[in-house]
Amino acid sequence: MSEEARREHLEPGDVNTRWVVMAAGGFIALLAGSIVGLGLVFYAVVPANHTPTVRQFPKPRQEADPAAELHALLARQRKALNGYRWINTDHTLIAIPIERAMQIIAARGDRAYAPIATAQRPATTGGQP
Repeated sequence: MSEEARREHLEPGDVNTRWVVMAAGGFIALLAGSIVGLGLVFYAVVPANHTPTVRQFPKPRQEADPAAELHALLARQRKALNGYRWINTDHTLIAIPIERAMQIIAARGDRAYAPIATAQRPATTGGQP
């Protein structure tokens, strides 16, 4: 194959700048059109006065009598520590006074923190309950 025949099959050596400029201009026109379109949609959908209204927050509650509130809090805590009450709504778990709980733990001695044995059901014969 001769040199001239090979050159016929190659791409041309120059770039058509008109096509490059048209492609770049089309991209810029598309970008500008998108920005304008989104701006029109924004102004059509979002109300002109979209800032929230200023509202007054409530003033912070201040303690009127801190000493009385402290005494009331301590009284509630003492009542919870020194009284009997149900822990749950099913009435299956009860809170006992702290002094009584310490007596129970001390009475257990060296087994004080061992797990409490659950009540065992008597064994049945014949596989029937």
